[in-house]
Amino acid sequence: RSVEELLVEKFKDFKAADERNWHNLREEITRSKESVLSELAEQQNHNVKQLSELMSLRDRQRDRELQLLREHTETAMLEVKSSIGSVHMASYKAQSEQQALAAAEARFTE
Repeated sequence: RSVEELLVEKFKDFKAADERNWHNLREEITRSKESVLSELAEQQNHNVKQLSELMSLRDRQRDRELQLLREHTETAMLEVKSSIGSVHMASYKAQSEQQALAAAEARFTE
């Protein structure tokens, strides 16, 4: 065999080995890409679930705060109604006392 034939044969061997290396590298890149995409999808699902739980917690907290606000408002309204009732009673009592005083004065002045 000639040197040229040996060189051509070695070149073909290197070329075949190089093609196998490139093929293996492409396969590894594809597997890595699929793995990364899978992990990202799992992380996204986890993040969505976590965000959903946080929003649910926030909604429950807001509902509790609204309930407390309603209760405080109802209590304040009852206190206002009670105060108005007390004012009316005091007014009626004062009017009654005025009428009684006016009637007593009328008797003394007759």
